[in-house]
Parts: sequence; C-alpha cells; structure tokens
Amino acid sequence: MEAAEGGVAGLAKMVRAIRKRCQWTRIIVRGDSAFAREEIRVWCEAQKPGVYYCLGLGPNSRLVAMLQDALATARGRRCLTGAPSAREFKDLAYRTRQSWSRSRRGVGKAEVMGGGDNPRFIVTNLPREGFRGEDRERLGAARLYEELDCARGDRENQLKQPVLDWRADRMSTHYWASNPLRLWLATLAYLLLDRMRTLGLRGTELARATAGTIRTRVLKVAAQVRVSGRRIYVQMSSAFVGQDLFRHCARRLAAAFPQPHRRQKSQKPWPQAGAGEGSSKEAPNQGVATAQAPNHRGATAISQNEGSELRADAINPSLRVARHWSMKRPG
Repeated sequence: MEAAEGGVAGLAKMVRAIRKRCQWTRIIVRGDSAFAREEIRVWCEAQKPGVYYCLGLGPNSRLVAMLQDALATARGRRCLTGAPSAREFKDLAYRTRQSWSRSRRGVGKAEVMGGGDNPRFIVTNLPREGFRGEDRERLGAARLYEELDCARGDRENQLKQPVLDWRADRMSTHYWASNPLRLWLATLAYLLLDRMRTLGLRGTELARATAGTIRTRVLKVAAQVRVSGRRIYVQMSSAFVGQDLFRHCARRLAAAFPQPHRRQKSQKPWPQAGAGEGSSKEAPNQGVATAQAPNHRGATAISQNEGSELRADAINPSLRVARHWSMKRPG
C-alpha cells in the first residue's frame, strides 16, 4: 500500500473541519515525495478558497539537467571559499511528459558537498511573488525551501518523540480499542510537556530539548512527600543539580496559570437589635459586621468590614463578641 493512498479523502476531511472554524485561513499542505501525486495536487488547486501545497519531488534526469548552471555556481563558490558545502537555489517551471496535467512551479536546491552533488526538488503552487501585504521575499526559492520545506523535517522529529520517548506504538494487547488508547495517552502527555517546554523552559538550556530529556531532567526527581491537614509538602534534596531550573520552570508555570481567588459565600445580614427569635425584620447592612452560625464549640465566627463597628446586641444581648483578638462585653 502506498503512503499517499487515501490522501485526498483525508485532506478533504481535515480541510472541511478547519474551514468550519476558520473560513479564510491559509492552509498549506507539506509532504515528502511520496505524497507528490497528481490527484492531491489537482484537488488542492481546485479548492475555493485555495489550498496550497509544498511537496517533495523526486529527482530525474530532466530536473537535474535544468539545475546544471546552479550546480556549477555552487561548485565554484565551494572551491573559492573552501567551505565544506555550498548551495544554490533556482526556480523552475516543470511538467512531466504524461502524468501531469499542467506545468507547475518547482524549486531546485543545487548543493555540492565533499561527497558529491546533492540536488533536491520541491513542487508548489505558492506564488513566487508572495501575498499582498506580506514579505515579498518570503516565498522566494531559497526561503521557501529552507524555511518552509525543511521545517517539515523538524515536525517529523517532533512526531517521533511520543514513539521514541513514550513508546506510543507499543501494542500490549490483542484488542483494537486498547492499543489506540496508548497512542492517545502518549499524545496527551507530549502535548502537556510541549506546553511546559514553551511556557516554563523558554530561554533555558532545555528550550529545545526532547520530551524524554525534559522528563529525565525535570520530572523524574527523587523527593519526600509529606501530607498535613492543610498542605502537601514536596521536599527535594539540596544536592539536586537541577533545582535552579526546576524553580525557574515552576515560577513561570505559576505565573502563566494563576490560581483563581476563592469567592466568599454570601452571608445574611444581622437582625435588628432586640428582635426576638424568628423575627423577619432585618437591619440594613451598614456599618454592621456579618456573622455566621455558632460552631460546635459555642463560639460565633464574625467577619468585620474595614472601619465598621461591632454591635453585640444585634445578634443577642447575651453573646460575647470578639473584636480583633480581645473579648469585650457589649455596651
């Protein structure tokens, strides 16, 4: 089975889902030469609004012949500078003799290294002149290849991290449902670590580290956990070599996700002074502290508004009211 089999159906499903939320988003499909199929290119070109592609293109004798002048320039520059390698880029207009329905834009990389020539090609429908209101040089031959197409390799390395570091491709059971579950959990773990790397480790030595390295250096740390009635203490060894990095990451994550403030429960206003039990009259809540029901020890918890005066007879003349930390009889 070819890698591109079912590619059009998969693209149609993904593009349709994206268009529902972002109708005018520019979509660029990237892939290696295995996906440089005529049906995929034709489908992308037929979409309104358009779907752009940047796909690898396998070299052949005609493409290499079109790149000979760029290869000669690269050989001369490498010889004059003594550099280990030299490269040139060239825009091409290419069409096969039979399989392609039209001529398309191609970009050739003419690279000369110590081991010989290394020509590479891509095919794209991105405009050479760029888009209106944007950098006109962004889609030139050199930047298109180095910044857009080569970035695909970095993305592929990131996709390999759940497999290499979390063993997402492990098939532990004979059941279909449980094996994809491992893949989903591994993907979720990678996404969490990716946000941790982006928010907490930005500007540090682990800013571009893999998920496995972050887990080993930051998360897999020996610590003593103590649980009290109010708090959970995590005590780390003073000999931990990564404590500065751990502290730096923890502070950044705490700043990025602040704890929400607890909302105080609404409390009923005090009844009027001298009112009997069961009275429905209530005094206006002006300059009077609010109180909660007595606890199991018989004490009354009172929260005082700043600058307000406590009136003990507002609750019951027989109660003692705590004002700050001293006990005082009502006057």
